[in-house]
Amino acid sequence: MICILHLIASFITNSHILLYKADMPPSTYYAIWETTATESSDFIKEYVSASIIGVNALLLGTMIIMLLKIRKPFPALPLKDRMVLISVIILLHFTFQSFQYNLPNKFINSYIQFKRELNKFKEAFEFRKNNPLGKQAEISCSDTSQTFVLIIGESASIYHQSLYGYYRNTNPLLGSIKNELYIFDSVISPHSHTNPVLTKVLTFANFEDMEAMYKKRSIIEYMKDAGYKTYWFSNQQFANEFNTLSSMIGLQADEKIFTNINYVDSAGSKPIYDEALLGPYQKALNDDAKKKFIVLHLMGSHSDKAKRYPEKFNKFTDTTDFPKRNYNRPWVYYVTNTHDNSVLYNDYVLFQTIQMLKQKKGNAIWLYFSDHGEEIFDYRDFWGHSEANASIYMFDIPFILWLSDEYKKLHPSKVKSLSKYLHRKYQTDDVIHSIIDLSGCYSVDFNPAKSVFNPEFKFEKRYIYGHDYDSLRAASKKSVTD
Repeated sequence: MICILHLIASFITNSHILLYKADMPPSTYYAIWETTATESSDFIKEYVSASIIGVNALLLGTMIIMLLKIRKPFPALPLKDRMVLISVIILLHFTFQSFQYNLPNKFINSYIQFKRELNKFKEAFEFRKNNPLGKQAEISCSDTSQTFVLIIGESASIYHQSLYGYYRNTNPLLGSIKNELYIFDSVISPHSHTNPVLTKVLTFANFEDMEAMYKKRSIIEYMKDAGYKTYWFSNQQFANEFNTLSSMIGLQADEKIFTNINYVDSAGSKPIYDEALLGPYQKALNDDAKKKFIVLHLMGSHSDKAKRYPEKFNKFTDTTDFPKRNYNRPWVYYVTNTHDNSVLYNDYVLFQTIQMLKQKKGNAIWLYFSDHGEEIFDYRDFWGHSEANASIYMFDIPFILWLSDEYKKLHPSKVKSLSKYLHRKYQTDDVIHSIIDLSGCYSVDFNPAKSVFNPEFKFEKRYIYGHDYDSLRAASKKSVTD
């Protein structure tokens, strides 16, 4: 049993080291426990290589030979003696200070910690919901009617968006209404994996205070308490309600739809594109509720990237327009082209959501940002996102705001200064304060210094995997390993 545990743990750890040239950080362990069967197969399809297969095959072969060699010198032992011997081996395996560093224990401990956090969040939510002592701070809103659309993207960096200067026109539709958008160019994510990001984005938790995740409301709870009808529409793969903290938060909404249920026989064989969310989104916009808070969680550019867009968006297929670099090869072309096509399709989906919102008129807010970025051979022979090998490309994310004419008329002082804030250095672990600020629904939990839209905003140090992000940029470093 110990050998099997070691083999599984070693396979995953060795693969990570070969892919990312670094040991696994805590966020990667969590990503393993949160993933679905389809996501795992997509990951393996895109990342498996001859070196990974070769190293792990060698490991397996060595282990088999060692087990066969070890068995021979020992005479047959009675069952009782064998049980004692096995117990001693297991006990030794889990004792002494070194036990915390062996691979099976690292996996087991991370899983226990992961489940403990999910259960703690679930218990805190149930307490707030069912116990008068769980009552949160009162909320006061300035508007009696409003539609707030929050769109969370996936694996999108600013470096492959033509809105941010990318050489390919990946944002033709959003680019056509660029004068209507507030495009923030210095926003980064707190992590390079989805669910660690969303634990902060969707709650009051941040790097300074993670306990707020349990003690205070999630954004869905907050907006419900503020009198909004809440909607959660997700095309992210959904396994069960207790698999991730973000799915638990989403299920708190008044109406929720998961278009990408993780059925092995359906979701894995036929891609479900993000436009599947547009139907439920239109119905939500048509709802008679005066105040609506609508969250769309996209699949965006998640791997397998070729499965994220219909064939008609397969526009970028050229290999001649690439920057000249010494690691250009067919795989680099393929990954970059499929990623850029997924960005092009994402542009289409985002544009449609704005146009549909425009048609309803009224007081409306539309805010889009990605959970994290993605490095796509941007400056080295590497693609993906891992905090252990973190780069600016995994963290620099698009952050775009659109406001209706009626919102602008109702809040002229708030809108007047927005163009001055577009270069503010911000990290989305505090974005709940920005969302509250836009909505105009305030409570004592709101901190104006943490809202990128507020005149009282104060810059705070930003970190990527424990490194001061802005110090890296000032030193012209693109990666924590530079």
